[in-house]
Amino acid sequence: MKAYNRLKNHIQLGYNRIRYPFSMPEEVGLDLGLDITNALNFESFLEFLSSGSCLPQNLEKYMRREEVERFFAHPFRTDHFQDKTLFSYYFKQGWVEFELKFDCENRLRRMWLHLPGEEDLEIKLPKNS
Repeated sequence: MKAYNRLKNHIQLGYNRIRYPFSMPEEVGLDLGLDITNALNFESFLEFLSSGSCLPQNLEKYMRREEVERFFAHPFRTDHFQDKTLFSYYFKQGWVEFELKFDCENRLRRMWLHLPGEEDLEIKLPKNS
């Protein structure tokens, strides 16, 4: 039975890599602390990301930059700037990017979502307790 489950998982991963050869929705979910499945088509994935229910579970406002950046393990590309970091995930349909802005003390202040063909969307961050 274990061999069957392993084979099934490998087949599923292969299928997902055909659908999403570069970045996968699940990888974006892992980086944000969200449960996102690769079974979503790209349009449903974008809908979820732009909905109010897409609130990162592992990020908080005022977190240190080094701590925040450790959560992002799967972007296709990462660009570091003085006051922001851009995490980019590449899909056949276009780039999905998260722009994280930091203050002069390198604490997370704001998070923006850039989607293909859409207006930029600010993602609300909970304040740390």
